[in-house]
Amino acid sequence: MDFKTTIIQHLYAWIILVSSILFLIYVARVIKREKKDYLATAQNFNFKTFNLLIPSWWSVKTSEENLVTYYRADTYYDWKAKFIWIPFEKEVEELSLKDYFAGLIIKKGILFDSHEVIINQYTKCIRVEGTATENDEHRIYYDALLVKDKKQKGYLFCENRSSILNGMLEGPYFEEVITRLRKSLENNFEKQF
Repeated sequence: MDFKTTIIQHLYAWIILVSSILFLIYVARVIKREKKDYLATAQNFNFKTFNLLIPSWWSVKTSEENLVTYYRADTYYDWKAKFIWIPFEKEVEELSLKDYFAGLIIKKGILFDSHEVIINQYTKCIRVEGTATENDEHRIYYDALLVKDKKQKGYLFCENRSSILNGMLEGPYFEEVITRLRKSLENNFEKQF
């Protein structure tokens, strides 16, 4: 059997293979462009004394004095991001970031999978991300950042909550938002971390 005969006999398999390769090349180019698209179209949002670079496709669901919630209005998947300002209370002001964060997570009914969690702690903030169980029944992907602002006497709590599969879709953009988080001081921005 020669090469031409083999191709003709397996024409549909070859079409599927070539189409799959072309599709993967297309997806790779789209993913490569995503960060540039995010940076080119992102919107500055000032929340308390912080500046956030929000993706243009996130829609505001809730906007209150101490809470802003985003969701995707163009899709139906389970995802939301929250930015919450929590003023200091006397009994919790002296708690360590780790202890205060743990208390917030317990109140939300979130139990991280110990083998899947990533914890990064710095002087002024703590970030925890990974798969978890919410309220003993819902499997979720959860990413949260807690920043202590002694000067403004409060905490900025940023959280990204989604179903496990949808965590891959908006999670990288939430990460971009929190890594580009800046503290605003009279229209001058200085890196928070």
